[in-house]
Amino acid sequence: MHQVILACPYCATKNRVPAGRIDVLCGKCKKPLYDLKTTQKAPARRGVGNIFLGFIRRLVLIAIVIAVPYFLSSVDFELPSPTDPIPAYTDAQKLAIKDAVMNKEKWDKQLIQSGLKAKGFYNGSIDGLIGPQTLEALYSAGEKFNYEPKDILRRVARWERNPTELFDGLYKALNMRTSEMWFVGRERRVAPFEVRTSSGQNYYVKLKDNRTGSDVLGLFIRGGESYKTKVPLGSYKMVYASGKDWYGELDELYFGPRTSFSKADKVLDFAAAGRRINGHTISLVRVKDGNLSTSGIDSKDF
Repeated sequence: MHQVILACPYCATKNRVPAGRIDVLCGKCKKPLYDLKTTQKAPARRGVGNIFLGFIRRLVLIAIVIAVPYFLSSVDFELPSPTDPIPAYTDAQKLAIKDAVMNKEKWDKQLIQSGLKAKGFYNGSIDGLIGPQTLEALYSAGEKFNYEPKDILRRVARWERNPTELFDGLYKALNMRTSEMWFVGRERRVAPFEVRTSSGQNYYVKLKDNRTGSDVLGLFIRGGESYKTKVPLGSYKMVYASGKDWYGELDELYFGPRTSFSKADKVLDFAAAGRRINGHTISLVRVKDGNLSTSGIDSKDF
């Protein structure tokens, strides 16, 4: 039998062992010897069963490759074919789209015009003025992409990928100082009302009559400042918009696309108790254990 000489990795003693054996011990220290050349495994030989399974796998893969295109061609994805006639909006549908876009604010109209322009349906000015050119562009876009009339304005507005950049190019921020912007009413203003704000953003605060929902008072307060005034006795809801740059009330731009709208969750009651008149001091500052909770609202509820 052929033998090899292995040096013990522990005591360096040379040992004569049969070739191919790996389960041998050093004759001196009795620790295992390892011959890396003899411990390599020979490649496994493939049996008839393995060859058959490989053949079956290949057949299945070929069947899948052939079947998938046929399956996809038979599925109706409900997408209009370029060769099919484009379904046209009815007169009633066109009227519904026109009414919807006309009721949008100026900025929303400009966003729609910009989206149409981005897709090549409109080449007019981004001015928020809705005329025949904008309407025809809307109808064409909706018909081409098979949009429902109730969805078309939302979908087209999303075609404008950089609304903030568009807004900044169309409008310039105003330099507004903390002040009372307007008051509606003839009642005596006897109840004290103060609003304190935190720095970082500016605030446009409104009081609404709790019974009628009509606007009573509007204040603009720069972040980190406060404002004191008086209001008539009564119950009011307080809502406010906040943001960094002020673009004004005209066309309801407020703080632009970044405007955040909120409301106080409780009604503010201003009442007389004997000779004392109860007022309110509101802090629009996040404080631990504060007694005024607020929640976000939609712009249409502002």
